Order: sequence, then C-alpha cells, then structure tokens
Amino acid sequence: MSVMNYKGGVGKTTLTANIAAETANLGHRVLVIDLDPQANLTLSFYTTTEWQEELRENRTIKRWYDGDSPGQKVPLAELVVTPPRVNERIQDTGGRLDLIASHLGLIDIDLQWERSSTAATTSTRRPENIFLCMTAWPTHYRHRSSATTTSS
Repeated sequence: MSVMNYKGGVGKTTLTANIAAETANLGHRVLVIDLDPQANLTLSFYTTTEWQEELRENRTIKRWYDGDSPGQKVPLAELVVTPPRVNERIQDTGGRLDLIASHLGLIDIDLQWERSSTAATTSTRRPENIFLCMTAWPTHYRHRSSATTTSS
C-alpha cells in the first residue's frame, strides 16, 4: 500500500503510522518505508536522539541511494530496523512492524540523481536502470490450485 498526496498537512504520515501499527497488532508482518525527507514517519517510531545515534549514519534509505549506482551496493534488508517500543506492545499478537527509516538528506536526492544521470549519459558509461519492487504476502496465504473445486 502506498500513501501519497502532494498536499501537505492532510494526514499521510499519521494515517500510515496508524495503519501499519494496527496491521502489525492484528498479527501481520509490516514493513514501512519512509521516503519523505522530513522523516516524520521515522520519528513516529524513534526519537530524534535515537535516530541521530542509531540510524542516521548507516540505517536509512539514503544509504541505498548513495554512491554511483543506487541500490547496487546496499541491499534493502541491511536497512530494515525494528522499532522496539511498538514491537514490545504487540509482541503477544505474533505481528511485527519493521521500518526503513528516512533521512533529512533525501531533500535533494532528485538533484543528485539528475546530475549522475546527466554525467552517465554524457560519458561512455551506460546509464543504470533502477528497479525497486516490494511484495509481502501474509504468512497465512495459501495459493489455491486451479484444480480446486467447490461444491454448490
């Protein structure tokens, strides 16, 4: 699920944090990815001090974007963190909430990509294609065979 709106102040962050927490509380595994440079969703689950001391340097989505080939050197799995306060509250449900935290440095990531894309297309180096696909199935999902019949 994606929550997106170009208008500010419409509740995107609050909605996302609450849907994620309640879905985990219902016993599902949830991965929240905060791509907003303001990092308010990340700060819904971590204090500013925790973010600065534990996440800022190596555990945010910005690390995935850094370098010549974004996404090639850092697997997303290395960036996943498990916010302790939320997960302590839902530990008896079987659910879990994980997060890929945002970084304030994402504010100009589009300009960095534009510069690297321009440099790549004017040099002899072939530009990189970047694909990001995320899928998560509930643990209780079972694929029904096409041979399954139902009685009426």
